Amino acid sequence: MRMPYETARRNIRRLEGLGACTTSEAGVVVPAAFMLTPAYFEAARRGHELLLSLYRALCARDLLEPLPAANYDESESPVRGAVRLMSDFLLRSADAAVSRTGDLVSALVILPLLAAAAAADGMAPKPLSAAALARRTRLAAETVRRHVATLVERGLCRSGRLGLALADPEFASPAWRGLLHENAIGLQRLYAGLAERGVVAVWERSAEASIAY
Repeated sequence: MRMPYETARRNIRRLEGLGACTTSEAGVVVPAAFMLTPAYFEAARRGHELLLSLYRALCARDLLEPLPAANYDESESPVRGAVRLMSDFLLRSADAAVSRTGDLVSALVILPLLAAAAAADGMAPKPLSAAALARRTRLAAETVRRHVATLVERGLCRSGRLGLALADPEFASPAWRGLLHENAIGLQRLYAGLAERGVVAVWERSAEASIAY
């Protein structure tokens, strides 16, 4: 995750306190018991809903290449399998963002600015205040201000009277173009994996059933 050892250790201890992981001489693992808890099931359910919503949005805009056939005939979506694929996608995306911003927190801080630039569709994006970034990322305001200062110093975002915005709102630089390209590849890989696992077939059957009903 390209973060300081002490930061990783502190967060592992916090997760241990929640019962989300255990530590031994062999390393850190998520115990099977945690994946039977209501908290895990709720997180998996919400993640699955987001996957389906994004799939429908991508299909509506014809942004996915043809997907492979299912290797499994599932009667209902294998939520855990979908979560594993989604986790892999998130890790790859985080690594791509961190390689351009320097650290994970800076990557999180700049994500709303990237989204604002993309939503502006070539127009000047709406600036966001540091307070708005703190709310969207759920980070402490002082943490956001500190990382924003670093991002401004590195020329990745700019600060104005109305707030903060991406310094390259048209994604003209090789760094941001590369990030978008990697993200598109990652999304295709994600949904290809979901299709092979039978998840997409279940979604499509459910949609057909809803239309028929």
